[in-house]
Amino acid sequence: MDDVSHQSLFECVDRLRDEMNDFVVGNNASVPRVPFAHLTSLAFHRNFVSTNRPCIITGLVDGWKAYRVWDEDYLVDKVGEMEISVEMTPNGRADAVVESKQLTGMEGPVFLLPHTERMLFKDYVHLIKSRHYCQPDSEEKQKHCEDISFGDQIVTYISNQNSSMTDLDEFGGALLPDIDSTIPFAEEAFGTKPDAINFWMGPEEAVTSLHKDPYENIYGVIRGKKIFTLYHPSSLPYLYERNVHCGKFCLNEDRASFSVNPVVDSTPHEYSCQQENKYSPEATVRPWLMVDPTSPDYNRFPLLKKASSLTIAVNEGEALYLPSMWFHHVQQRGSPRTCNQCVSVNLWYDMAFDVKYCYYTLIESINSLLTPNNNTSEEENNINDDDNNSNDDNSDNSN
Repeated sequence: MDDVSHQSLFECVDRLRDEMNDFVVGNNASVPRVPFAHLTSLAFHRNFVSTNRPCIITGLVDGWKAYRVWDEDYLVDKVGEMEISVEMTPNGRADAVVESKQLTGMEGPVFLLPHTERMLFKDYVHLIKSRHYCQPDSEEKQKHCEDISFGDQIVTYISNQNSSMTDLDEFGGALLPDIDSTIPFAEEAFGTKPDAINFWMGPEEAVTSLHKDPYENIYGVIRGKKIFTLYHPSSLPYLYERNVHCGKFCLNEDRASFSVNPVVDSTPHEYSCQQENKYSPEATVRPWLMVDPTSPDYNRFPLLKKASSLTIAVNEGEALYLPSMWFHHVQQRGSPRTCNQCVSVNLWYDMAFDVKYCYYTLIESINSLLTPNNNTSEEENNINDDDNNSNDDNSDNSN
């Protein structure tokens, strides 16, 4: 594509961003808080779902039994004997792009999946309370303590997105009576019941990288706080989506350090960490966003300055309606009632494949024209920098 058509496309994208700010996102850089008591399915659909706008719902989660009773003792008593999946990383960044050959053993950026460990929920709670809580008084207990002992620097996170609240291999429905898993106004507005209900429990070191989901999302915070940085789907051309090779953290035998192994197309779902740790040119490639909105590198990614973001805190007892396909980066703060972990539950509803979906695919098609070969070459960054400099008046929209 020649420079003139490239610049013309970016001018169209900039105009779209400005109109989204005026009519959808809002230039006051805030998300409305809506009382649950005043929220009908018609009002919710008209004001937020059909317009693809997020909102914070108050008075919903703080009416759940979970909000009243969930603490470490209650959860251990209720589901302590259940075996669940725990994600582990050395840095709290699972499902994220890392550019460190020293860490990954691979050239260039790598999308890294977490190591997954199966353990009893009560052992997870003991583990996060103290890495060395065991005082064995028998060989059997000594062996058990060794089995659940991990290095102090390992970041753990219960974040399995397989409808873990209902999955028989996770919590198996044991905690469902504590939440309102049927939210009438949402089901009527979305026209469907939840496709998945997920349980999340992790420390502030666990951060979710910028991504999007093809679901309508009701995200309820029960303990602690979630901090979301949001970008409207039209922001894609500013967020540097690139194809990157995939790898996976694998816990080493010392149970305190990790290696990184490539993920290839033939890799089974239950990925083995025993294969040789070396870079593979056949490693699976997937698209992911390169930018970190909490630590932006404007020298490498100058177009990020143009993207309009919303940064919001979802407090304990509140819920976020996150529309489908919105990009979101998530941080969290823990609660002393749950071992300084943040605990939340989200309900995913299938998105409607309607005119909004057609709009998303158009944005993706435009983005593919703006990023030839889907790489991060120096030449491409120079072009982006030129485009950025030509629109200085619009470069201060990021929060």
